[in-house]
Amino acid sequence: YAKDARRTLTLSDSEVLSQVQSASDISDKVSRVLCKMKGGYGELLQQKYVDKKKVLEIARRFGRSVKSVESDLFRARNEFRYLWALEEEEE
Repeated sequence: YAKDARRTLTLSDSEVLSQVQSASDISDKVSRVLCKMKGGYGELLQQKYVDKKKVLEIARRFGRSVKSVESDLFRARNEFRYLWALEEEEE
């Protein structure tokens, strides 16, 4: 969607264009961080926040308890924050 938006904007819409580019940059960065995550945490975060699945659905899909999924989501969010900060330092 972001690529299509860039093609259809006029030059006077440069502020919108910069927002689209930064959204694309953020999306790329999120993908890189999720790929670096260990122990299936990246997939867990994707299921919860990208696919918008409920914890109960995720637990059933992986054959786990709701509490174990909640615990892993907590750990996954912490790892994501840590890896995000490392990405920030590299830029």
